[in-house]
Amino acid sequence: RKSASTDDDGEVADTLLHILQLDPDWSVITASFNGIHNAITHGIESQSLYNNRLSRALMKADEQLGRVLRALEEKNILQDLLLVVTASGGGQHNDHLHDARSLQPLLSTGMVSQTAADSALRFWLNNTDMETFSRFTALARELPGVAEIYVRQQTGKSSHYIRHYRNPDNNTPWVKTEHPNFLETMASRSSADVVVLLSDGHGYGSPDDQGGAQKAVQRIPLFFLAPNLTLRKLPDI
Repeated sequence: RKSASTDDDGEVADTLLHILQLDPDWSVITASFNGIHNAITHGIESQSLYNNRLSRALMKADEQLGRVLRALEEKNILQDLLLVVTASGGGQHNDHLHDARSLQPLLSTGMVSQTAADSALRFWLNNTDMETFSRFTALARELPGVAEIYVRQQTGKSSHYIRHYRNPDNNTPWVKTEHPNFLETMASRSSADVVVLLSDGHGYGSPDDQGGAQKAVQRIPLFFLAPNLTLRKLPDI
């Protein structure tokens, strides 16, 4: 197994080509083209500059991946591969970016020991009895952009998130089916005691953010290229 990852997509492609040249017996290669991620986390001077920077990063990543594909084709091995292209995570532009000061009514209660905020809110509490959960979730419902509130339930070695509140304006198929799945992937003894999932376009971190359960954040692009690959359209949620 080989891997290649630097902050420059051109260097990643060069490394891949070097591996193909020197090691004909490779079986798995993983590569991270980080240029796109770096472009969107650099900061936004204006929307037009952000769009231009992202477009340049996309074109460079496409160009460098094309170099690798051409090399595989020239070596006559492209048809024998399973190629997977995906992203490390999705993201959304927060049209409604809320100031962290909005959390002060919760933080000033003394119930919170730690918090994390992006396109979802996560709280670790000093006490996890039902009375504390009830008081805390009642306050959390008043935060801007709340879609759902879940609390963590620990049963033996198993952790699960139980929904305590759903905004009736967010009763969509995505919310009903995918939000519970998302919560199950993060449930553990050390995960947040309360998770506040936010509506589309809402965030408490940066203008472009990850971390939540919104469709734009969770629907990660996935591209497969393989011999005799059968295509099947999945239902849209």
